[in-house]
Amino acid sequence: MNEQATTPAAKDEEKGCLFYVLLSLGVVLLTLALAALGAFLWARWTLNASPITPTQLTAAEQQVLDEKLEAVRTPGEPEATEAHVEVEPATPDNKTLVITEKEVNALLASNTDLEEVVHIDLKRHAVQARWNFPIPDDVPKVGGRRLRGKVDVRVKLEGDALDVRIDDVTVGGISLPNAWLAGIKGVNLVESYLSEDPALVAFTAGIKSFEIKNDELRVVLEE
Repeated sequence: MNEQATTPAAKDEEKGCLFYVLLSLGVVLLTLALAALGAFLWARWTLNASPITPTQLTAAEQQVLDEKLEAVRTPGEPEATEAHVEVEPATPDNKTLVITEKEVNALLASNTDLEEVVHIDLKRHAVQARWNFPIPDDVPKVGGRRLRGKVDVRVKLEGDALDVRIDDVTVGGISLPNAWLAGIKGVNLVESYLSEDPALVAFTAGIKSFEIKNDELRVVLEE
């Protein structure tokens, strides 16, 4: 019985095929290893956020903020309780409130329970809320940790209509699909869900102009 001899060219071809198979396998294994490492580091970074440091104002800064809020208090509602108190007439100065990003976060820290959970960044026509919510202790594996993310919201006043739209929601730097958020990205939330709310209608009716700039919020009230 004759056996077909293997030529040197055939041997080289077999070696070449084996090399590419091993190279492809190595690339696949390396890719899987890098993906696993990336997932591990992402989960560690996302689920181990430190509590946000509450914003605190100095005594001088707090006095400035108090004066701003006092200047725009509703005419006709003075703090004194005497029967006859003269009320200052409305002027442009006491109808305009300019509040800084630091003051917004200080108010958040002093008036809510979110001082270690949410931090507000003011941008042009937008508000970015960075958050790290504590995960309940009874959640398996990750209980007691903090989940890191942020929400980007566009806010503006058009005429007497408040326009609030969510641009993006991210968790650990990954943008969540709109379908996971019930399709609310880009939707005017006020028009869609709150347009008939009497309190919101009255609130927006009392605002003459509303503008968000970098690190600053400016509101002018109606007469």
